[in-house]
Amino acid sequence: MPNIIISIFLLICSFELFVGTFQMNGIQRNFYSLNRGVLEQAVVIETDESGGNYIVNYDVYKVKEVVLDFLTYTLESYTKSFEVGFYFYFASSNTTCRLDKCDAVRISIHAPVTLFLSYDNALTFELVEGV
Repeated sequence: MPNIIISIFLLICSFELFVGTFQMNGIQRNFYSLNRGVLEQAVVIETDESGGNYIVNYDVYKVKEVVLDFLTYTLESYTKSFEVGFYFYFASSNTTCRLDKCDAVRISIHAPVTLFLSYDNALTFELVEGV
């Protein structure tokens, strides 16, 4: 009798581990596919008033919109809920940006996968001249 209980417990644990790693790999693959092409939709190009130089920034509200739309669409088959955090900052000084337009963003995600496993990761995007 104890052998049957132990076998059932090990079978359930191995199934839970299989499902969890499958879902975590799918979430990671889709989160890493959040490339700069998705964020290019939120780039705003303005001209400087004095010198005619171009100023390139991310529109904060548009970044949040396109990232949430992309992740909601791609992660719907892997997890029921997830949390996305945005940290906007200035790339040159690494200080927090509280404006509507910033030149760098760090996007973090937390997605519960199973009862014991969750996926946590972050990606950083900076607008750099010449890249």
